[in-house]
Amino acid sequence: MEKLESVRSHQSNANKEGKKFEIYVKTRLNNDNHLVKNRIRILDNKDLNEDLALKNRTMVRLRNYVLPQNPLHLIAKDSDTGNPLALICCKVSLHGRIPETLFYSWFYKTYLKKEKLNVVLVTPDKGRQSKPDEWRSEWGSQLLPTQCRILAEHFLDGVYIDNNYLKERFGVIGNTQLDNDLHSFSTLVDHLISWKRGD
Repeated sequence: MEKLESVRSHQSNANKEGKKFEIYVKTRLNNDNHLVKNRIRILDNKDLNEDLALKNRTMVRLRNYVLPQNPLHLIAKDSDTGNPLALICCKVSLHGRIPETLFYSWFYKTYLKKEKLNVVLVTPDKGRQSKPDEWRSEWGSQLLPTQCRILAEHFLDGVYIDNNYLKERFGVIGNTQLDNDLHSFSTLVDHLISWKRGD
């Protein structure tokens, strides 16, 4: 029984940490002057409930079932046209969760083809170590990529790493090796603007 309670407590803490990171990502992007100037807004599921036009455009209807909300949590919207630009998945740690993100990337691109949505992942890269003083990237490197890196490069439109959050929130210093598919978090601003322009 104690083990079950420990698992529940761990899951609850992980959910709270994930929500904090999601709020952090949403707030950082919505406060970015370049996105404000280009009229790009980041919405969460609560915001989506108040934007019925966008909710209807991004809702997936299956036989006898409607996905009640965006499981990837955030969506970037072009406020000029009302068009969705990107679904933004926020994960503090991959820890076996990358298949879910990849599935929803495929899922939305299959069922919402006309929207031409980009699906991206934002993470601080919490690492895959058992000891905090031995940080090892969850993404490996260009020469020795992890399976997550290889799959993400093929099935996502970008992975955005915020090592600053890693340091500020957890006191862990990490330096993820970036490349053409793994970008710094700040790069997401430029990419959203580019997607709005149709570049």
